Amino acid sequence: MPYCMYLRKSRADLEAEARGEGETLARHFQTLTLLAARLNLYVPPDAVYREIVSGDTIAARPMMQRLLQEVTDGKWEGVLCTEVERLARGDTIDQGMVAQAFKLSDTKIITPAKTYDPNNEMDEEYFEFSLFMARREYKAIKRRMQAGRAASVREGHYVGGKRPFGYEVVKCKGEKGYTLQQIPEEARIVRMVFDMYLNQGMGTANIAHRLTALGSTTYNGHEWDANNVRKMLKQPIYAGYVQWLKRESKPARNAEGGITQRPFSDRYILAKGKHEPIVSEEDFNRVQSVAASRRLISHVQNQHVANPLAGLCKCALCGYAMRRRPNPSGVFLACTTPSCKNSSIQFDVALAAVLDGLRAWVNEYSGEAPSPAAPAAPDHRDELAAARAALDTARRQLTTAMEMLERRVYSEDDYLQRRAVLQQKITAAQDEITRLESDTPTQDTASDIIRALPQIRHILDAWPYAATPADQNALLRSVLSRVDFQKSAPLLRNQNPRDHMEIFLHLLHTPTDEQ
Repeated sequence: MPYCMYLRKSRADLEAEARGEGETLARHFQTLTLLAARLNLYVPPDAVYREIVSGDTIAARPMMQRLLQEVTDGKWEGVLCTEVERLARGDTIDQGMVAQAFKLSDTKIITPAKTYDPNNEMDEEYFEFSLFMARREYKAIKRRMQAGRAASVREGHYVGGKRPFGYEVVKCKGEKGYTLQQIPEEARIVRMVFDMYLNQGMGTANIAHRLTALGSTTYNGHEWDANNVRKMLKQPIYAGYVQWLKRESKPARNAEGGITQRPFSDRYILAKGKHEPIVSEEDFNRVQSVAASRRLISHVQNQHVANPLAGLCKCALCGYAMRRRPNPSGVFLACTTPSCKNSSIQFDVALAAVLDGLRAWVNEYSGEAPSPAAPAAPDHRDELAAARAALDTARRQLTTAMEMLERRVYSEDDYLQRRAVLQQKITAAQDEITRLESDTPTQDTASDIIRALPQIRHILDAWPYAATPADQNALLRSVLSRVDFQKSAPLLRNQNPRDHMEIFLHLLHTPTDEQ
């Protein structure tokens, strides 16, 4: 049987990359390729698993999940990795899963230092001990890093990963640590936002619209929205304070094993910063009082579904979710993207259009049989997800490289070299996404709809008896994955509510459908 490779970055690798020591996975791939050649091991080209996300648990690492499943199935003779710690540095549950998968399938672990046979008692003990020591080292490193950051914040230094809008991160003169320095043009925008909210009585959405109309963007080049403005108004950084550990992860596992809780921390640190404030502390506190008086209780907090189309509605123009918006004129379905040209739709009209679309499928395809000769459409969802994750990672790395240049960690030459490498990755990921999307079917075939007809009929029969919006939502989500809405112009007097409106229904494809 063939062998495979597993490549993953550690925190130390990320710090080394920041110092310009080269891309970690590329160096590890070269090391393991030479090891495979020296040991005469065959590794197929598609058997290299590159973990491009960082996570403490197996649930947060999709490539590790895939590798463990294939190891359990006995697909590989062995797995090559630079260190056994790369496989599992999580808690004892994750380490036990890894150890059991390799032992039951008799899969070897090959590293440059040693080859581990999980069914050899001495190797098994050494493997388990290595995982234990790796976890202990990880916790010690994390504890030291947290203590160092907390001490730095108490001294007034800035330790955030990204710069806040309005400031750039600069090295403190004559001492360790970093602080913030105002960017005059962005600082003017921050003062404008606080003034519009506090003195002009404008809400966050209206402020976002005003900033967009003025041609302003976030420092990432994105358009302003209500959420960006709301976060800015809550940031004590603009009043001259620094903060740390406002939220922290708690080990509460869901069905997939992931950490799901990030409550407010009782170790929260708020300290006077070394940087110059953009707004006064008095104005900042007044803004918090005004925001508290305007705050509404969300449906998420109440665990109450009021929208039968929740999780399904997408804007056909910009692709973002559309929201149910009650107002004095009625209840509407609206796109919340500030610059989107999609007009709002009366909610009852939109919901009726979805049901009419399902009825149209039943009327059109009843009595027909699916074509048995049609080949299965290629399913590139996993590859698309990986390519999009790679693109997102490369873009984040490019942003980090820019910040390193601003902090003078990178020289101009180092930055240009790093930027060239990352730009190649971005271009390659974009090309891969384009290729995969062009090879992915965008519309449901007649055979897909015919197979779904029994469930569609059930939805239409059960609809009058669905007592709550949550029940109606469950019915629709049993057969639909997405509903795209488009309305090209506002409704005029005496016009049919469906004038200018288009709707596109997308079936939910189950694993049975794809086989």
